[in-house]
Amino acid sequence: MTYRELNEKANQLARFLKDNSISTSDIVGISMERSFEIILCMLAVLKAGAAYLPIDPTYPKSRISYIIKDSHIKMLLTKHSLSQIFLDVPFVFEIDIEGNPIYTNYSKDNLYLPSTSDDLAYLIYTSGSTGNPKGVMISNRNVNNFVYGVNHMIQFSKYKSIASVTTMCFDIFVLETILPLEIGLTIILASNEEQNIPALLNTICLNNNVDMLQTTPSKIGLLISDNSNLEYIKRLKCIMLGGEPLNENILLQLQKITNAKIFNMYGPTETTVWSTIKDMTNKKKITIGTPIANTQIYILNKDLNLVPIGMSGDLYIGGVGVSKGYLNRDKLTNDKFVNNPFIENDIIYNTGDLASWNFDGEINCLGRSDFQVKIRGLRIELGEIEKQILQYQNISNAVVCAKTDSLNRQFLCGYFVASSRISTPDLKNYLGKIIKHKNNKFT
Repeated sequence: MTYRELNEKANQLARFLKDNSISTSDIVGISMERSFEIILCMLAVLKAGAAYLPIDPTYPKSRISYIIKDSHIKMLLTKHSLSQIFLDVPFVFEIDIEGNPIYTNYSKDNLYLPSTSDDLAYLIYTSGSTGNPKGVMISNRNVNNFVYGVNHMIQFSKYKSIASVTTMCFDIFVLETILPLEIGLTIILASNEEQNIPALLNTICLNNNVDMLQTTPSKIGLLISDNSNLEYIKRLKCIMLGGEPLNENILLQLQKITNAKIFNMYGPTETTVWSTIKDMTNKKKITIGTPIANTQIYILNKDLNLVPIGMSGDLYIGGVGVSKGYLNRDKLTNDKFVNNPFIENDIIYNTGDLASWNFDGEINCLGRSDFQVKIRGLRIELGEIEKQILQYQNISNAVVCAKTDSLNRQFLCGYFVASSRISTPDLKNYLGKIIKHKNNKFT
């Protein structure tokens, strides 16, 4: 699909949305498998002045229902093949490209954009410690600064193409879509099967001369462990790693395999995808680098005073990337988004990570200060799973923790106290219906 076709179809869909009363401040759900329509919908919703909400159709139905109810979406866009999932949701529209009158009945011309920089661009749900996910509100201003800041440090214009291998429900999908579209790159959108099978990913990247790839350190570790599928890794020109700590062994292996630029990325969803970047191409010591444009990093003690260089403290992020907080969660927003003690009328976000400054001005990330973990890039509040275990019959106490197996693969392990014998398969099946994600493993 060319840029012209993409823009024209997005204009047509945006006009359809406006004709159906979608406007500024409205939230439009998008739920579908990987296809052209995902990006069409994202752009069309933005062109209509609204915010998009990605919903993974493989999520358990209870989770989908909660997200739809909590977000008060005004419309949901999906494909014909998935429409049966949303029979109980009002205002569901199928937007398949082929044969859809939307793409013949509406003008292809550009629209007047009614939204402002402070209006929402997207709403994305992350794991929540209360037993339910929480929605993070990202503004147009946040996204615009992210695009500018990351491009300034990585210079996307040097490259021609990027492979998109991330689910749209992760905020890093923005780097694989909106950012390269701003710069003029070709996006190769891998299917669900292609993104998870190394041999297929190898083929699609080779056949399309892919220059750039973004993934998690654990995923790249899995890919480079199979020597039969390394050809495309060797040909890549830029590899961006984030979502979890970068392992020194994986970095060393990558450096031996490829001449590509290697970047270590750090940032929570609440401050818009990535907030710091470090070029690790020829480096041995791993840090999360320095902040992107218009972003400030503060390492503070419990009294919100700056800690000396070399000492650990709580990592706070300030600047243009800081989001509008959590939807319908005023208390949690006030707890995590606090007044900046150094700049009047400014807000900083408490990441929950511990960090320290190096004398060269770079940042060491030292892990969590709370009970949140990241498993293969998935952000998980252990409390969410623990609360669901406690709902199971005869269980009085529960603890969940992250562990690593003999192959250095992460998994979650749950411990519980019960007044009677509990069937492990039954408990796992119960949890799977509530919180299971296709990339998670619960033991």
